[in-house]
Amino acid sequence: MSGCNVKMKEVITGIIVSVIVTTFFLNSQAWSETVKKQNHAFYISVETLNYMIAKDNAAVIVDIRKSKDFNVLRIPGSENIPLYAIKTRNYLKTKKVVLVNEGFRRSLPEKECEKLKKLGFRVQILSGGLAAWKAKGQALEGDPFKAKRLNRISSYDFALEMEAQNTILVDISKEPSAVFKQLSHFKHFPVSDSKAGAERLGKHIGAMISKIPLSVVITNETGEKYDRIEKVLSSSGNRMVFYLDGGNNGYLGFLKNHNSMNMDRKKRLVKQQGCSTCGDE
Repeated sequence: MSGCNVKMKEVITGIIVSVIVTTFFLNSQAWSETVKKQNHAFYISVETLNYMIAKDNAAVIVDIRKSKDFNVLRIPGSENIPLYAIKTRNYLKTKKVVLVNEGFRRSLPEKECEKLKKLGFRVQILSGGLAAWKAKGQALEGDPFKAKRLNRISSYDFALEMEAQNTILVDISKEPSAVFKQLSHFKHFPVSDSKAGAERLGKHIGAMISKIPLSVVITNETGEKYDRIEKVLSSSGNRMVFYLDGGNNGYLGFLKNHNSMNMDRKKRLVKQQGCSTCGDE
């Protein structure tokens, strides 16, 4: 009897997760619209940016992150300007501008880059952002602890980019998470907490990115114990890999909160619409 209860509980949990994930996809049209191929013409490498800097400071590095993040960690000599405000800085039209963020989010910088080019700005994006800059051994100013976490991404940031064509999620949990099964770019590659397991994962990722440039996001059940895997992947050359903070459980919690807020907004809207006819009786 207890076995039947456990099985029933698993079935119910699976149904609940499926409903939450499906509702999230249906209600977040703005996020689902991010399905697109990365425009490689917008990007420059760390090596190219270094060449531009060495050549009479031929580039202005514009960090588009929040000011609190910029104040904690940044590329020396960079300027902090919000993405939406760049178009108001006419002095930048005479410069070569390179946009920089933490490295994972691409959709918004690409959209704004396209708009800025139409306005006469000579603008590009640093491929891999600060994470790539650090991986190449380049100098950063600020908190060294924050530098170690440049490749950690939040559930919110992942949601913004989850259906980008060049983003792939690798779940290394023992069992694949139902949260991510609906994603078109999802791989399940169970890895034990061992050096050998991490090395197998490194070879798997290396084989994937050798065929096409990808942003790889690694997740597990809890978002913990990434350190060994990160160390092995970094030493094997797979440096541009990101890790999901909170893992599968954290992302499920994010979906629940998102759907709860959507429901609250709908209830308030229905209530307001209902009250608009209160005086008609």
